[in-house]
Amino acid sequence: MMRICIPIPCFFPDMDFVSAIHKVGELGFDAAETYNWKGLDLEAVRNACEEANVELISMCTTEFNMTNPEMRQKWLKGLKESCRAAGLAGVKHLITQVGRDTGAERRLQHESIVNALRAARPILEDTGVTIMIEPLNTLVNHPGYYLWKAKEAFDIIHEVDHPLV
Repeated sequence: MMRICIPIPCFFPDMDFVSAIHKVGELGFDAAETYNWKGLDLEAVRNACEEANVELISMCTTEFNMTNPEMRQKWLKGLKESCRAAGLAGVKHLITQVGRDTGAERRLQHESIVNALRAARPILEDTGVTIMIEPLNTLVNHPGYYLWKAKEAFDIIHEVDHPLV
């Protein structure tokens, strides 16, 4: 059965996050997501989700720079922090962007993304969090972003070959 997931920052930008979770439930929806979790009281969010019978399906990682291998440790550190936050909020999925096109050969950037996700496997296994990479529209609202083809996203996922990616 298909579920509609309400992106809270889009639909309730001026509402306190915990109140927005309750509003989502009041409107008859059972799923929500957020992007930036920093600054949220994650335990209060988890409690609100339980009270409102709303699952917080996903939130985003704090770092989006897998295309540059020199940034890998920073990305992994951000992933660890995001996985801890996900655990506090009761979230099982993290969305990550792969980063900007660095100008290096696409093959090298593709390999860097695959290697970053492979390096993330122990973090994901320790926490049980699934990471999802996000292709974005580079023609309309994300110029300069690397991953704009769903096919390449699927190729990356197949190359990493891990159930939590």
